[in-house]
Amino acid sequence: MEQRPITPTDDRTIWAKGATREDTLMAAAVERFCLSLGSVAGDLALAQGGSGVVIAGGLGLRIKDVLMASGFAERFRAKGRFEALMAALPVKLIIHPQPGLLGAAAAFQKEHCS
Repeated sequence: MEQRPITPTDDRTIWAKGATREDTLMAAAVERFCLSLGSVAGDLALAQGGSGVVIAGGLGLRIKDVLMASGFAERFRAKGRFEALMAALPVKLIIHPQPGLLGAAAAFQKEHCS
């Protein structure tokens, strides 16, 4: 544990400096977030009987490299006797910068241009 004062910082700075590991404390916070996300995503997929998990939104796109290198996958799978089931469950990360607009354009095209 680092013995240094904590300075109030905005969230964008935490994500930016944490993702690039420019600041060790911020990097630890981003890593902790990825671990928590893996645990919660796995819990929800297991509880809902999901056939896969999709992570969407701007945050996933911004931290994709950190997310892939983090313990996300291990925490996602760590569900005791269901570990083999969870290991077989696909996890996808949407990396398109505007997935909502892309989906809307595809829906419009399907309805009006076919």
